[in-house]
Amino acid sequence: MKSGFLYIDKPENISTFDVIRRLRKITGIKKMGHAGTLDPFATGLVLIAIDNATRMLKFFDNATKSYLAGMHFGIKTDTGDLTGLTIQTDDNIPQFNLKTLEKHVKLINKQIPPKYSAKKINGKKAYELARQNKDFELKEKDITIHSFRVLTLKYPELYYDCTVSSGTYIRTLSEQIAEMYDSVAYTKSLRRTAIANISITQAVKLDHLNDENWQEYLLSYDKAFPNFQQFTIADKDIRIYKNGVRLEISRFKNIKKTDKEESLIFNNQGKCLGLSIIKDNILIPTVIFNDK
Repeated sequence: MKSGFLYIDKPENISTFDVIRRLRKITGIKKMGHAGTLDPFATGLVLIAIDNATRMLKFFDNATKSYLAGMHFGIKTDTGDLTGLTIQTDDNIPQFNLKTLEKHVKLINKQIPPKYSAKKINGKKAYELARQNKDFELKEKDITIHSFRVLTLKYPELYYDCTVSSGTYIRTLSEQIAEMYDSVAYTKSLRRTAIANISITQAVKLDHLNDENWQEYLLSYDKAFPNFQQFTIADKDIRIYKNGVRLEISRFKNIKKTDKEESLIFNNQGKCLGLSIIKDNILIPTVIFNDK
């Protein structure tokens, strides 16, 4: 069975889980995961891991994400985006100084996730409770705005691009920007353009994939993790490795002796067997893929 990563350019009006459902039908593979959801109204990069690759998703847990966003001043919705119901309006026209705006947005370091989100409250997703009109509170969390740039401003609309820490909600960020000017706003458009160093330019349109061509777009582990060491293990050592036995790196060629250096392990046929780290010149298996 094939395993690896698909970089998908998600269209609007479908959820990230809809993407996975369609890919399961196309590939015939059930075991899939993702490196962060996108709201149905949003478009852009979704990273899908297939089969054994799901065990590597942890390396994207703290990955930065980049977005192009459009916000509309003067209207607040219950969801924070254009799909929600209007719950507040404000005719106040903010006076903008773009340099000051960009500087102040970069100082934002805390955020309360929106109630219409997948955050869990006692095992229930927040948006499920919100739809049931249940009363609940979400905890404030630390975030980082790594970069923020205004693209265009023509009141009541402002368009910007940003790179933010994992778990940052752009819908909430737009509301926070409006609050800086004693106003309200909702996110009108949203497109994810990058996850860590993976760009939307590397993604494929979902509608382009079918059961005959999808493997052409499946990224192997060495392509998905170009910064990891890669080396081939001898056939005689494969069973030892798969049993989780630690091996001295002196038995391998062309391997760095750097502690905690992640290393992808391959067999002579180019199949990825798992991941290891090096400590005190010992190769320590940390992820061992099952045979399929």
